[in-house]
Amino acid sequence: MGAGPKIVVGELDSDNTTFKVGLDYHFNDDIMAFFTFSQGVKAGEFGARAASTITAGPTDDEESDSYELGIKSELMDGRLRINATAFHTSFKNLQFGVFVPNPALPSGQETVNQNIGEATNKGFELEVT
Repeated sequence: MGAGPKIVVGELDSDNTTFKVGLDYHFNDDIMAFFTFSQGVKAGEFGARAASTITAGPTDDEESDSYELGIKSELMDGRLRINATAFHTSFKNLQFGVFVPNPALPSGQETVNQNIGEATNKGFELEVT
């Protein structure tokens, strides 16, 4: 049977306020443009899968800023719908499970939750029906 529970000593304090703002403009009854900005936070954490107290964490809070710009339309008496949205999200302190060597485990490795840096997600969505 394996070793008993480990005592992890550390501090994790997360106190955040985020917001979302959106604007829309109706060109007419059939065409509307919009813009949104929102912030997000994923609180830091202690790694539940850590095999040692050294790799248990905690991680810093992950933060994101997200922008969307788009248009929605119903044309030809509702027979044609065209919606298009461009989006961009920037992440800071991205949290990610990383494999690290640990010769003390049968698998030779463990998963450690870490802040791995920054990331960006961007794209475009088009709907035509």
